[in-house]
Amino acid sequence: MENHIATVQQAIAAPIKATIEKAIIENEIEHLTKALDDDSARARPLFDRVTYHRSQLNEFAFYKARNAEALSPGENTLFLIGLEVCRDLNCQADHLTKQMNMNSARVEELKAELQKLNSEVKSEEA
Repeated sequence: MENHIATVQQAIAAPIKATIEKAIIENEIEHLTKALDDDSARARPLFDRVTYHRSQLNEFAFYKARNAEALSPGENTLFLIGLEVCRDLNCQADHLTKQMNMNSARVEELKAELQKLNSEVKSEEA
C-alpha cells in the first residue's frame, strides 16, 4: 500500500515539478534575451564611435603624412589621447561582446534543457 501511495505521489508531483522547472527556465531565457537586446543596443553606438574616432585619427595621420608634416607636440598629445579613447571604447565593446556571447550560449543551453524537459513531460503524459 505504501508503495502504491508513493507511486501516486510521484506521478502527481512529477508534472508539477516539470511545470515549475519549465517556468524557471522560460523566465531565465526571457531575462537573458532582454539582456542581450539591451547589450546589443549599447554595443552598436560603441562600435560606431570606435569606427568614427579611428577614421578621424587615420584621416589626420594621412593628411600629415601626405604633406610630409611632423606632428607638433600638441598634435602628438591629442593623437595619443585619441588612440587611448579608441582603446577604451574597444575594451568596452569587447566586454559587451563577450557578455553577449556568454548570454547567447546560456540561452541556447536553456533552450536545449527546456526541449529535453518538454520531451520528458510528453513521455510521462503518454
